[in-house]
Amino acid sequence: MSSTTRLRIQYADGRIADRILRDGIYTVGRESGDIVLPDPNVSARHAELHVQGGTVRIQDCGSTNGTWEAGGERITASFLLSTAHRVRIGNCLIFVAEQRGHTTAPPSSDDPSSPLSTDTPLSPYRLPDEWQRRFRRDKRE
Repeated sequence: MSSTTRLRIQYADGRIADRILRDGIYTVGRESGDIVLPDPNVSARHAELHVQGGTVRIQDCGSTNGTWEAGGERITASFLLSTAHRVRIGNCLIFVAEQRGHTTAPPSSDDPSSPLSTDTPLSPYRLPDEWQRRFRRDKRE
């Protein structure tokens, strides 16, 4: 049995989506890929997620607007995601959600990255002030 990891995506409008990922490499993009983030600040092929043994690393693929860690630093090398280490791609936040027990297979679907829920009850995450300043600056340029 392969291990799985729960990835959480928080969209700019506050929606939350959880994805169950098996070991492998997943592409993140604006209109296509394994994980689609429909955001104009996301590149067509923005980043890759490398999932192995319950860990998730993200690597930017030379995107125009970059991939940013929670401290406001642009990610230029492989970055380990966790419940405490979130990244921003466009106006979306991505992080590893806490596992409630170990899941060894995705729920009743042949697609290992199918959404589990889009209405997970979480309080909205407020972007750090530095990110908000960058968003305003980026929109003016």
